[in-house]
Amino acid sequence: ARPTKAEDQSPFFAATKCHTLMMTARRCRWTLVVWWLALAGAAVPSWLAGVDDSASGTWSMDDGGVVELRSSHGDVVVRVPLVNTPPPPLPTQTRLEAASLPEAGEGAWRVKRLCGHRVAWLSWSEGKLGYVDRYTKREVKELEFFCRVVQRGSRVMDLGVNHGLYFLLAGAIGAAEVRGVEAQGALASLVAAAAAVNGFDVKKKVRMFHNAILDISNRTVEVPEMARHHPRNEGGTASVGRLDVKGVPLSKVTTVTAAAVWSDATTFIDFLKIDVEGVELAALRSAAPLFESRRVQHAVVEFGPAARWTTTAETAHLANLDPSAAREILAGIRKRGYRTLVGGPVHDLCAKVAGCPVVPPHTVPLAELTDDSHLDAALSKNHELSLYISIINDNRR
Repeated sequence: ARPTKAEDQSPFFAATKCHTLMMTARRCRWTLVVWWLALAGAAVPSWLAGVDDSASGTWSMDDGGVVELRSSHGDVVVRVPLVNTPPPPLPTQTRLEAASLPEAGEGAWRVKRLCGHRVAWLSWSEGKLGYVDRYTKREVKELEFFCRVVQRGSRVMDLGVNHGLYFLLAGAIGAAEVRGVEAQGALASLVAAAAAVNGFDVKKKVRMFHNAILDISNRTVEVPEMARHHPRNEGGTASVGRLDVKGVPLSKVTTVTAAAVWSDATTFIDFLKIDVEGVELAALRSAAPLFESRRVQHAVVEFGPAARWTTTAETAHLANLDPSAAREILAGIRKRGYRTLVGGPVHDLCAKVAGCPVVPPHTVPLAELTDDSHLDAALSKNHELSLYISIINDNRR
């Protein structure tokens, strides 16, 4: 039978052709090398290919929008001109703001290899770059799952980008499209600059937006600019529910919904990450149209504790941030054909819930939540959990 177009473009079929068509050894090797390179990820810029996996140094931004990276010895590594990118076309009532250029300033950069891909991260100080290393150690299981699900050609949406651990890694893997949203302006612009430094197509493929995620668009809220102005905190706990951080200025930002960020009605999202410090229930509600149309394949959400929901609701004057709302949201997601599972400090939850199956593409047991009592048992831990949402039957084929 004649191979399908998909088969004909497959590296595995290419290997078969090498054997069945008796290609010359040289041509066969070239065919497989081309396919290996195609699957390996995005093209690495020459400067990044020329440094080692632990390279670091300082960066500076001039008034002309050019970011310069210097090595730890003070040598210029690369100079990258940055450009503002317009947001994608959206309904006129939705104000999705493209991240602006960083203010003139300086900070630190570091290279790290994750899942076989080399990525350069920027931060406003050397000390705050240490948090990126801490995240990679704390979120080992989440990153392993991410790297199994996200492949070259995948689509990724990152809500609550922080320093861009997942956002930049998706670009390095070779995702077809990555959209990230971060509420802190100084952090959103920094990650946008990092995307350009890594050589990503920041105009069309790897795009950063400065907005806050809520279940209502075009509301103006305030967030603390902790990433740049707090002496130690890298911005990971900044939230619309935390407005009294001493010495840290507040900035105004416009809210958008997850569905508005990805309003393309015909495209699927292979991976959705939500880490929004206390407003994850609002973020999940805002993504309801995406789950209802089964366009999200997999998601990981920083979930709880319930006490933080209460504090955030009181500080930001938000409704429906409580366990009752969580039950309704997860039940609605399961009704659409998804599994909901949790990881974290759940070693004793397996006996209280439906069990701890190993559900592909996961490779470790997770506590599955199949009804309200299971969710209540998980929330009783009063601990930050990782909520995994995976589609049961992939309807893209």
